[in-house]
Amino acid sequence: MELFVLWIAFSLIPAVLASKRGRSGPAWFFIGLLISPLIATIVVVAIEDLSKKRCEACSQQIPVAARVCPFCKKDLADASPAGAMTASRPAAVWRTHEFTPDNLAKKCPACAETIKLEALVCRFCGHKFEPAEVQASIQKAKADYEEKVLRPEMKDRLSRGLCPNCDAYNAWITDAQKNLRKCEVCGEQYPLVV
Repeated sequence: MELFVLWIAFSLIPAVLASKRGRSGPAWFFIGLLISPLIATIVVVAIEDLSKKRCEACSQQIPVAARVCPFCKKDLADASPAGAMTASRPAAVWRTHEFTPDNLAKKCPACAETIKLEALVCRFCGHKFEPAEVQASIQKAKADYEEKVLRPEMKDRLSRGLCPNCDAYNAWITDAQKNLRKCEVCGEQYPLVV
């Protein structure tokens, strides 16, 4: 009788491990009960952990429910489900031609630490930047970005109403708040004013 109680108690180990790894705890409890708690525990530890996923940007293991990667800070909320296909191309492959200063940095003149381009105060030494100076550096970075990303032939196509990626004519969904236009055919995004 004591052996039977121990067998049931040890069968709880693979059940708990399985539920922590995104698997069915009750199913693994019964597998451990029927086969062996030790074998079930080894199998649970050996199989893939479904409670985590791999970040596409930095390849780190992150929780499945994460909307922002804790390592590289990439926004994962806009990503479509894996395997979703639209216009014969995965949504994750689409590029966006939108300028965002979030990933740009500058060096603090007081302490020489790297901080975000939009920062008004250095988080390391407290050095304050003039708002006009910050806006000027953001505008310069935006101009440099658009010069690199929007080549003259792309600007020409956009001015004629063509999508530079798929040549669709006037197939734009405009978002005036974000100053963007998105091609309905291929999903590429470009600035509204070029």
